[in-house]
Amino acid sequence: MKNTERVILALVLNDDNLAPLLFQNCDEKFFEEGEHRVIYRELKNLYEGKCGWNFTSFYDNIQGRRVSVSYYSTFAESILGVHDARSFLLQNILRIKQARAKLE
Repeated sequence: MKNTERVILALVLNDDNLAPLLFQNCDEKFFEEGEHRVIYRELKNLYEGKCGWNFTSFYDNIQGRRVSVSYYSTFAESILGVHDARSFLLQNILRIKQARAKLE
């Protein structure tokens, strides 16, 4: 599920218009990976501050918070070829929720 979490965050990081969908459907506990929780919190802080973001401004804000620089290179790769980001985001959120429900 680590890769699916990465896809979700990459989509939102790439397009801040998807932020409301993320925050309506996920909380910090949704993300199992520690780096993903850090990224989620920063995105939420920017969103609640009514700031849009781009990768540069996001990266400037998150430096030094337990997320390695090399980790970000995988974000762009994870969303290559996605044409309907809104639908893809919701499908991946649902996929994780369904997988976790089966485990319980």
